Amino acid sequence: MNERRIRGTRARVGGCLLGAVVAGVPALLPSPAAAGLTATVETTYARSRSTLEGQGDATSESDSSTILGRLYLAYLGNLYPYVTLRLGGTADTSRSNSTYDGTESDSTLTHVNPYLDLSFNNPAVHGGLGYNRRQEWQETGGSSSPSLVRESMQGLLGFKPEGLPTLDLQLLRTDTFDAAREQSDQRVDHVAWSSRYQPVPELNLSYQGNHNRTQDLLRDLEVIDLTNSGRASYGSRFLGGRVNLNTSYGVSRQDTDTRVSAGGQGEVSSPLFPFGGLTSLDASPEAGALDTSRALVDGDLVASTGVNLGTPPIGGDATARNLGLDLGGASDVNTLRVWVDREVAPALAASFSWGVYVSADNETWRLHQTVVAAPFGPFENRFELRFPSVRTRYVKVVVKPLSPTVPGALEVPSLFVTELQAFLTVSAQQVRGSTTRTSQIYDLGVRALLLEGPALNYDFYYLYAATTPDSSTRQTVTNGLSAARRFGPVLFGASRLSREDSIEPQRRASAWTYSASLSATPLETLSHTLVFSGRLEDADGETTRTESLFLNNAAALYPGIDVSLAGGVSRKVSGDGGQGKSATLTAGATLVPNPQLSVNLSYADSVSDDSGGTVDAGTKRSQRGDASVSFSPVSTLYLFASLGLLRETDRPSSNTQSYSVGWSPFRDGALQFSVSFAESLRSEDNGRDKSLTPSVRWNIGRSATLDLSYQRAESDSASQSSKTETYSANFRASF
Repeated sequence: MNERRIRGTRARVGGCLLGAVVAGVPALLPSPAAAGLTATVETTYARSRSTLEGQGDATSESDSSTILGRLYLAYLGNLYPYVTLRLGGTADTSRSNSTYDGTESDSTLTHVNPYLDLSFNNPAVHGGLGYNRRQEWQETGGSSSPSLVRESMQGLLGFKPEGLPTLDLQLLRTDTFDAAREQSDQRVDHVAWSSRYQPVPELNLSYQGNHNRTQDLLRDLEVIDLTNSGRASYGSRFLGGRVNLNTSYGVSRQDTDTRVSAGGQGEVSSPLFPFGGLTSLDASPEAGALDTSRALVDGDLVASTGVNLGTPPIGGDATARNLGLDLGGASDVNTLRVWVDREVAPALAASFSWGVYVSADNETWRLHQTVVAAPFGPFENRFELRFPSVRTRYVKVVVKPLSPTVPGALEVPSLFVTELQAFLTVSAQQVRGSTTRTSQIYDLGVRALLLEGPALNYDFYYLYAATTPDSSTRQTVTNGLSAARRFGPVLFGASRLSREDSIEPQRRASAWTYSASLSATPLETLSHTLVFSGRLEDADGETTRTESLFLNNAAALYPGIDVSLAGGVSRKVSGDGGQGKSATLTAGATLVPNPQLSVNLSYADSVSDDSGGTVDAGTKRSQRGDASVSFSPVSTLYLFASLGLLRETDRPSSNTQSYSVGWSPFRDGALQFSVSFAESLRSEDNGRDKSLTPSVRWNIGRSATLDLSYQRAESDSASQSSKTETYSANFRASF
């Protein structure tokens, strides 16, 4: 308790010192000509009314309104050569009132976020000092919640001497607490250092380390992490460029010391380090491999991965988003964190439902747990999914984008995922004491040109990954031969044969892969490609063989008229006795008779026949056709229409129709008006979605804007119908 009081006194003293600094800044700053001071005032009002009618007489009505006021101040100035000062802050208050089936509730949320940043940067040395404080107050139904505070101070220092190793040092202290320090009181001290050196162009050396000390004073818990990691990579060409070699080795060690008294409480979340990220759009999450996504695990919590959880437009793609991780081997996991690029209102965050799936091979998935209303934030733009611990190599979360029937969802057309993280969270008492984890990864790749005519290449790749203390190792060796030759100006052929051997703690596998292709280009506007490929894999005594043959054709018949036709067959024989055959045919055409008109046509027909083994036996067929037309006769008018037909075995036929109109008669003037209409029809549930959105923007002078909009959305299906009306107004002025 004394420690918390001392820290509270320090915080108040720090606040006074900051106030003194801010008050004295104008006297110390350079002349106004060298300074840059900006201010922005913004006010937003939004009201949404919804009616939901279910089967029978069940009817729900909701009415919500929100008014937001925001003030943003920022100063940017160069005090001296290489010295820059940034000073400012944001203050905003949001007041909401909502009524749901006669029950009224109101809330007020206030944020204050001052910051101060002083930086120094020249070609050899850079550094800086920074302070940031974010505090929020929330009042719901007349009762106030304790204000939450996150306060951080940081220092940076870096050296970039010419021809010598670089050195960067970062010191960061973050305090998170409520005003009374009764519900939350945590401090994190973070020290990070790194160095990079390139003694010769072919060799890159890097080293980084960090020391984290996390204290939870309310639960008498302290966790100290020390991580050191290094990496060396080398790449060069030999024998006149005929041999290309790339190799790298990385090693890291993490020491964790968890200190908790006998009566102490709290939890410790240990991060898992995935081998790769995985994503896909898939309405059938129980089957199908996900595609690799490096952006999902690159450590950048801000940059978008391209996966959008925002509200799709009428007729847009509302397919479930699949976000997964390859943990590199069987690992225990019970926590996932999904980071997004913006703050999400509590009601919208609670509307998401998350399905957690696990898999041993990234092919067949099993639902492990459904997480409803995962907690979001505060202070961090992320959802945290907790579920019973499971041991798996692959884990994924499946979530649908925001539904337009959720109040306020129409105002969030974009909500991009930025990162997916996995943790094992256990009670502090379980991991009390010291632990050490070491991991290392080595890889070697060699590619050699054996013959030039025809081109014959040999490639070799070796990967070794190991972690302790669980003694988990993974080794992969690949040897391959590739050949390519051009037979005159029309024909070109290529082939490849490779063998891959892998050893894992619970699995040994070897595989032969082979492929051959023949391409013909008789005309610049006509091309044909025939591809044969196969894979023969033996894993733990079970043999699986897969082969396929595909022909692709593309032609540009006339300027603005492009067509394509492709088809193929494939066969798979599994070690459990299962057999599968499939055939696919696709066709497409793009017609652009003039810049104002575009027509797209596509058709796909696939048939599969499975028997034996553990698969569901039988023949299945899927046929899908799509057609769309977009027309813009003048720059201010846009028309769009689409039609989709889907026929599947053992499922009702599905037809979809979408129409939309966009009109902006005064697009380039001070007063801009636009109206859009969209309608989508579905046959599988007799559903219809439509929306009407007129909007007006008034550019008031050069630094102020006023936006007014109205949106009416209706959704009808065999089971329910909903109507939503949203009014919004936004005024923004900068000085």
